[in-house]
Formats: sequence, structure tokens, C-alpha cells
Amino acid sequence: IVFDGDRLPAKGGEEKERRDRRGEKMAKGHAKLKLGDKEGAAFFFQQGIDVTPAMAHELIAALKREGFEFIVAPYEADAQIAALAQLGGGDKRGVDVVFTEDSDLVAYGC
Repeated sequence: IVFDGDRLPAKGGEEKERRDRRGEKMAKGHAKLKLGDKEGAAFFFQQGIDVTPAMAHELIAALKREGFEFIVAPYEADAQIAALAQLGGGDKRGVDVVFTEDSDLVAYGC
């Protein structure tokens, strides 16, 4: 598992736009829930979720406790994920598969 690290200072504007979009999705989710549309609400809530540092910390603690390997990238994890994918799995110390919703990884060859 590879976690994003700190936010890139150069992406401050983009981060604000993402925060605003997540807020809009959460508001739509609450509106759907108010109408009794649980499925519609869940759809928007999933799009509006923000993984907080506290959530990541909790998962990291569980991974450590269970003996799973993980990496925390200095900033965005794209480059680390691409490097691990290029190494390959097994004894090469890379990975066999990359699961992500981030289309930026296509530019890295994933």
C-alpha cells in the first residue's frame, strides 16, 4: 500500500477545487438522504469522502500491527507507485498490480 504524503504547495488551488467538489457531493448526498433515497445518498457520499490524515494514521497503525508493508510518499504517491510497478512483484521488491482511481498514473506507464 502506498499512501500520499504531504500536499504539494503548488497544487493549492486544485486542492481547494477538490474540497469544494467534495462539499457539493456531500450536500447532494444529504439532500438524497432527506428524500429517503439511501442508494442515491450513498453514491454522493462516496464521491464526497475525504480521507483525512487521522484516517490514514489509523490504517497505518493497523497495517503495522498486522505486519503489512506500506510506503508513505513524500508528496503524491504517483512516482513511487510507478517505480514499484516497473520493478515487478515477487523477490524484485515491487508490485504485480496497481489499483487506483487516479488516471495520472497512465502517464507513468501504469
